[in-house]
Amino acid sequence: MCSEYSKPMPPENPTLNRKKKYITFNWKPELYRYYGVEIYRKEIGEGEYEKITTIGPRAIQPKSAKKYNENSIFFVDTNIVYETGYTYKFEAVDYFNQRSEMSAEVAAPMKDFVPPQMPFGLKLTPNSVIGKVNVVWEAIDEADLAGYNVYTGQNPDSSFIKVNAELISKESKSYDLAGMSVGGHYFSVSSVDIAGNEASSGLMFTEIKDVEPPSAPKNLVSEATSGEIKLSWRANSESDLLGYYIQKSLNHKNPEDNRYINVNSTPIKETQYIESLSKNIKNKFVYRVVAIDTNFNRSQPSINSLAQMPDVTPPLTPVIKNVSLEEGNIRINWLKNVDPDLKGYNLYKSGFNDSAAKEQVNIKLIPSATATYLDRRADKGDSYLYVIEAVDVTGNVSETSNTFKIEIPKAPVTDTIMVSKANYNNKKKQVTIQWDEIKTHEMKGYVVYVTDDSGILRPASGLSIYTEFKVKKELNAPLEIEVRGYTKDGDIIRSGKTTIKI
Repeated sequence: MCSEYSKPMPPENPTLNRKKKYITFNWKPELYRYYGVEIYRKEIGEGEYEKITTIGPRAIQPKSAKKYNENSIFFVDTNIVYETGYTYKFEAVDYFNQRSEMSAEVAAPMKDFVPPQMPFGLKLTPNSVIGKVNVVWEAIDEADLAGYNVYTGQNPDSSFIKVNAELISKESKSYDLAGMSVGGHYFSVSSVDIAGNEASSGLMFTEIKDVEPPSAPKNLVSEATSGEIKLSWRANSESDLLGYYIQKSLNHKNPEDNRYINVNSTPIKETQYIESLSKNIKNKFVYRVVAIDTNFNRSQPSINSLAQMPDVTPPLTPVIKNVSLEEGNIRINWLKNVDPDLKGYNLYKSGFNDSAAKEQVNIKLIPSATATYLDRRADKGDSYLYVIEAVDVTGNVSETSNTFKIEIPKAPVTDTIMVSKANYNNKKKQVTIQWDEIKTHEMKGYVVYVTDDSGILRPASGLSIYTEFKVKKELNAPLEIEVRGYTKDGDIIRSGKTTIKI
């Protein structure tokens, strides 16, 4: 049983696209409603329509239909005249060769394919600070001129991008393009007529330069050692960083008076720098670091870092004026040093016979304003050698001064030797002498002296530690004797003369 027959409907949505030498057509194919499409044409304003599909209806195969889209081309009319406008109608033909009604007319009016005169006198003015390019051009004002388009690209051989969203009015012959990236850019301007024909100017090149400086270096640290200032800082992260300049100035009380100079003549990549200086320089320096990129943009300087060479210069050698006795003590006087950084003095003494065994006299540093010192630790009868040295605030020590000697007189010896026995044994013809031992001094020994025939005292014994002396001697007259004791300090203690009777 068959369903009731219905006549096909005309093709839906027939459209065309006119070019200079041909016109393309498409429509919505419906394979189960009709087999093909007949196309009719006539000139605008002229007589009857004429069928232009000469070899049967224009059929769309199922395979093609599956690929259908709004840009598909189902028929091309190449038999057209450039200066003539046309209208078209479409007729569907089904599988029984039954034909639909004619579609509504679709016009293809005469179209202008002649482009306008291209723009000329193109000028580009870049503003690298804000990333903008001002484009200016000249153009011939034609009757059908609609406006202009501006195109840009970074490579002359690649496709360009239209930068204006809407057509630029033909009264305006300039355009500002903001947000431009750093680097080179090519520009062209095209004239557009009412028909959409477009004529492009030649290319013009300009450059947006990098005017953005690097950020200021951070974490600058300085370390002063003998003869060197060591600087270090944190590395910058800019990809176009060329390096760093190190700058220094003498430190003034008013920082605005600082005058900086570059320490290095060419930028360095490293994040540390060592400057060698003379060891005796005492100035305070201010250091800072400036970053520079490959376009020679300079950053703001880093935060300053103050550095001063350590003081390695000792004070001048002091001079002792004199050393004198003062009520059993020793007074040392010297000339004051004129060093501005002097902190004080150290005083040393040694024995005359042992000058290598130097002993510091003062417990605390003698103040710099002082030029005298009283040494209360002195023994009578001794000799001392004194020297002094100067010390500055950083601990530098001068060479030792001239050596000054002083002798302390011995105390007079008041002790005597007490003779306890002095007799003559006539029977034995023997002289016996005894005396008391001296215990107040450290003794080397004793010597007994007797008078000779001329009455002069002469030693009768050698040096002995004993306190008794016996000698065989015949006396014909009284004999005078004297005992002498010799201390280890070189003093002599006497007994006084004693007479031995017969």
